[in-house]
Amino acid sequence: MEIEFQIEFPYAAITDNPEPILEHYAKCLGVSADVLKSDPHALIGSVDEIVDRLLMIRDETDISYMVFGPTIVEAFDVFANQVIPALS
Repeated sequence: MEIEFQIEFPYAAITDNPEPILEHYAKCLGVSADVLKSDPHALIGSVDEIVDRLLMIRDETDISYMVFGPTIVEAFDVFANQVIPALS
């Protein structure tokens, strides 16, 4: 039997200006934006930054599945058409 692992990204957003989003979530969580930016469950940045981060996670871990929070729904078209193909 093979064990599969997943990671969830409850804080995910595709943007070329991540600072306001990081500040918003950080304030809600009571942490600094820098802490949130380094959190492995926060995926906030440009398409290229997100692709790089997902490739790193895929290459350096045994993660089988990645689950995205409801915030990615707003950018689902960009995610489906730009991020996913870059991971293939």
